[in-house]
Amino acid sequence: MFDVILKIKPELEKVVERFKNDLAGLRTGRATPALVENIMVDYYGSRVSLKEIAAISVPEPKQIVITPWDKNALGDMEKGIRNSDLGISLTGI
Repeated sequence: MFDVILKIKPELEKVVERFKNDLAGLRTGRATPALVENIMVDYYGSRVSLKEIAAISVPEPKQIVITPWDKNALGDMEKGIRNSDLGISLTGI
């Protein structure tokens, strides 16, 4: 039984984290940085969260602006966001 729990624990933690992020957006009725800040991105061969390589702001209730600190990471960031399965539309890339 313990082996089964250890085996599925990482996947369950991802589900809980995703659920928390979804709730963060629902409670306020507006977009929040929490929706995207933990998206994992391949950055020069390492997996890092979006908040580690970009500034994330919310200028309008339904808009999140992500400004990379390294413009060369833009393609990797776009790929990470698209692969996150959050249903986010990307503009201004």
